[in-house]
Amino acid sequence: MKKIFLIGMPGCGKSTIGKILARKLNIDFVDLDEDISAAAGMDIPEIFRRFGESGFREREKAALFALESRQNAVVSCGGGIILDAENRAFMRAQGVVALIKRPLEELACGGIRPLSKSPEALRAMYEVRRALYDDAATFAVENNKNITPQAAAAKIMEKIYEN
Repeated sequence: MKKIFLIGMPGCGKSTIGKILARKLNIDFVDLDEDISAAAGMDIPEIFRRFGESGFREREKAALFALESRQNAVVSCGGGIILDAENRAFMRAQGVVALIKRPLEELACGGIRPLSKSPEALRAMYEVRRALYDDAATFAVENNKNITPQAAAAKIMEKIYEN
């Protein structure tokens, strides 16, 4: 096994499912946003305030590529990691990419997520990202109000062993 990258819209459950999946597989869990925050010495909203989205994306790419030699890990990625073609290619080359799909109306708005402040902002973001998520993904799994995070993690395990 290499790495399992979890991608999807902000608030779709990547971190929750990723922790469960890592425990089930007995491998490390990496939250890329936490790595970015730790390296910068500030939280994600502060990085956006100080350096803008482009400054955040530079840090995001550096954190992703820093995982190159790491093996056997579940990596929860930020929702916009797929905006960069090199990031998409890197993830596919380094392991499997699981797209976590959650209906837009079930995604959280506001809070600490700088780019998803309203349902309209989420919808516009999804329209820009939808094809990029599909391009990056090895496979997709559903995570909605009728599916527990444990069931979504189990589905990812099934898909991994199919591929």
